[in-house]
Amino acid sequence: MADFMALYPDVRVNLDFSSHRVDLIEDEFDIAFRMGNLEDAGFVARPLMDIEIVTLASPAYIQRSGSPDHPRDLIQHRCLTGSVRRWSFQSVQNPEQQQDITIDGYLESKNGQPLVAGALAGNGIIRVPLMYCQQAVTEGLLVRLLSDWKVRWSNRCNQSS
Repeated sequence: MADFMALYPDVRVNLDFSSHRVDLIEDEFDIAFRMGNLEDAGFVARPLMDIEIVTLASPAYIQRSGSPDHPRDLIQHRCLTGSVRRWSFQSVQNPEQQQDITIDGYLESKNGQPLVAGALAGNGIIRVPLMYCQQAVTEGLLVRLLSDWKVRWSNRCNQSS
């Protein structure tokens, strides 16, 4: 955003990091960045990037509470959730095998940073875009869970206008 503003100093910018789907026309938005499928065929979307969603916990949490072997085991764990409380998984070995779990979060936040901070502190399991915490994963501060399962969702980030 800083680079954009330097290139276009006369443009006023109002950033809204809300998680709900805004009505671009009624709410007077010029542009939106969204993850997932474009629901309104009346808008033009351009794919910007693919996003990997991961399920993670800290080594301290795993040592204290164990690691889930199957997505349904998440119900027995402390999970920290964002705007999506229905977590969908697909078996790596058998893509036809899918599992949806409704998570009752011990912490709910529409911003990923408190979720990552909570997981780093050992407070529970998170499901977030890997780009939110790549360094923590690389350093072993957060560990991937459910290696036989991948998060099932539309993982493309779109720009709508």
